[in-house]
Amino acid sequence: MYLDEEPGTEVIKVTANDPDLNPVLTYSFTPSGNPGQMFSIDTYSGRIALAKKLDYEYQKKYVLNVVVSELIFLIVEKMLNYIKILKFNNNKIQNM
Repeated sequence: MYLDEEPGTEVIKVTANDPDLNPVLTYSFTPSGNPGQMFSIDTYSGRIALAKKLDYEYQKKYVLNVVVSELIFLIVEKMLNYIKILKFNNNKIQNM
């Protein structure tokens, strides 16, 4: 994702499958799975979005750990998502 993305921008959507007919799956970060609380996750859709403005000088990439549960049963212990921050040259172009 790019450095200038605004909070609320969707980064990725994680999904899981359960063979039950109508499972209710929930998504959350592990206790250490969201460094700096930079991202948010929608409990029911798995949508991960940017929660804060990025600081490329502070951190260039993030590893997010997600847990998927079916009500009270753990389905998938961890899903790893790697987010790399891309910085582009923000110098103004000058006419010659």
